[in-house]
Amino acid sequence: MNGSMPMRGRRVYLRAFETMDFMDVYEHYASDPEVAKWVSWDPHPDSGTTMEYLLSIVPRYENPDYYHWAIELPTVGVIGAVEVVKEDKGSKTATIGYCLARKQWGQGIMSEVLSMVLPFLEDEGFLHFKAECLVENAASRRVLEKSGFRYKGEVEREVKGLTMTLCVYERDAGEISASSSEKREDSSFILDGGKDEGFDLSYDFHWEGK
Repeated sequence: MNGSMPMRGRRVYLRAFETMDFMDVYEHYASDPEVAKWVSWDPHPDSGTTMEYLLSIVPRYENPDYYHWAIELPTVGVIGAVEVVKEDKGSKTATIGYCLARKQWGQGIMSEVLSMVLPFLEDEGFLHFKAECLVENAASRRVLEKSGFRYKGEVEREVKGLTMTLCVYERDAGEISASSSEKREDSSFILDGGKDEGFDLSYDFHWEGK
């Protein structure tokens, strides 16, 4: 397994996070309540919280099975993240998660990112992919559909003390989307609802809910 190998796309660069990214992460999306609206974690109250998070994940890159990329935009900096939030080795299934800064919503960036990450993960041996998003987040649903994911139904989860409805999506290796001409997108963290008791985010903001 090759882990979080760097990849360069038409507009973005995917790479491992570094602790020096903390101000980009904090300022561009982790502190934004509009981004946090779609995820299970609250906005970061200060940059120290973001640094704490990065300090918790950087050591994980020593694991060749750890797939978690910073999304970097030249001249802007780190604007988001994409990762395997859950892995089932038996079925070779990866649950995908992502997060993108609000200023970059609607520009097709996350679709570009997934067009890089999914083939890479297929080369790593994954045969199936899953993702979930809040049912109200129609734009993130379009991102998944553009990336070949198929709508499988809805499920209720507890998020931040509230019961919310999520859309479940799946994709097999090699699948492509019938709606690839879609131009618009929004972006939020695609949540892993793999556990019945609620979200299991390996994007794992340890301080969430505090």
